[in-house]
Amino acid sequence: MFQYKVKSNPGNETYMNILAETEDQLYVHLVTFKEGYEVEKKERMPRKLFDTCLRTGYLTPLNSSTIAVPKSA
Repeated sequence: MFQYKVKSNPGNETYMNILAETEDQLYVHLVTFKEGYEVEKKERMPRKLFDTCLRTGYLTPLNSSTIAVPKSA
């Protein structure tokens, strides 16, 4: 599974996991940690939007040496 850190508001941390992908869509799981709680969402993302987010630095890949993002039960 590929993980990315999403550029977000100060005080919030958002991470994105790619669950599945097709030729033109990605199915992602977003987790936002803010003010002592977390918000989870599953979304579809067009591949062109994903590529743009990577290119502009809105998404930053997490490498294997980075601590894994905790998953909710």
